[in-house]
Amino acid sequence: MVSEFPPGPGGIGAHAYNMALHFINKAHQVTVYTADRPSYRASGFDRDQPMDIYRYPTYSNKLKRFVHLIKFLSNHRNNFDWIILSGQSNLVLYTLIVQVIRSRVLCVIHGHEIIMAKGVSRFFVRRALMNSDRVVAVSDFSKKLLHDNGIFRSVITIPNGVNLNKGVEPKSRNENKLVLITVGSVTKRKGQHNVVAALTEIIKRFGSVEYHIVGIPKEKEVIESLAHELGVMRSIFLHGAASDEQRNAYLSQSDIFMMLSENLPDGDVEGFGIAVLEANGFGLPAIGSKGTGVEQAIHQGISGYLVDAQNPDQICNSISLILDKYEKFSLESIAWAHQHDWKVIGKKYLDILNEEQK
Repeated sequence: MVSEFPPGPGGIGAHAYNMALHFINKAHQVTVYTADRPSYRASGFDRDQPMDIYRYPTYSNKLKRFVHLIKFLSNHRNNFDWIILSGQSNLVLYTLIVQVIRSRVLCVIHGHEIIMAKGVSRFFVRRALMNSDRVVAVSDFSKKLLHDNGIFRSVITIPNGVNLNKGVEPKSRNENKLVLITVGSVTKRKGQHNVVAALTEIIKRFGSVEYHIVGIPKEKEVIESLAHELGVMRSIFLHGAASDEQRNAYLSQSDIFMMLSENLPDGDVEGFGIAVLEANGFGLPAIGSKGTGVEQAIHQGISGYLVDAQNPDQICNSISLILDKYEKFSLESIAWAHQHDWKVIGKKYLDILNEEQK
């Protein structure tokens, strides 16, 4: 049960989809219960999948949502050994779920769930996290957020996984320019503005610089306004949402992946940073923010560097260190990504579920 699922974008949905595919490849049956997001036509996608997918309408009326869920659970009462809950809205429903069906429950925490839940929702999220059979956090950062918010129980960290291209060779950097890239929705949490704020110093240090921003342009105006103010607009390329093929082409042509994320006051945080590992898989080293879930996605000094996102000197020094030994960093980035292949990560989840059955 997951709050988002392909074909729409989103890290939570991609995580659930890849987990489901791994389980199926290991001869397990999987049923997915998720939201029907009208912006994305899912019917054709669903028909082509090796799993059963049930989508509930995105009701504004919570009672209708509960009724839909109860009908679904009642019709599948004896079908599940485990229910995996991913996304805050599903954690809220834990108490209702266990009243209807007696399956064991694993909760997956991506980082924001306990912080952003308010009022009654926070009470039910806490109950789910305290009473479910297993809790998995996608990073040590996400795990720490639980402990910082009074959730004292056993929590297992399993990082996010990636699907990798086979036979990728270490790459060489662009000769006459430095090409930086961020893939992800253009928001304050993703931190594209921090890269733009550092561009004046980066250009001063490295000469010709391009910064490619790939993702849904939710805060495009903020980026453009800052870039015009700093006089760096000529170095910025806002591509908007891109297909997988377009995104892969942009990554292949870039030198360093940038993810200078921020933890927002309302609890919206970067729980891991799967886009970092996806870029590593193309041979791109990465620079990310300290004090966020991105820490789990970067092997410091090996696949890239962690920096203070508001410190241009640290950012430039890290770029310099990477460029000085670029092919070594590229090679290590590919190796680091392979440690997070879904064949490896999926096995960790199955080990937990199978252990409970012994």
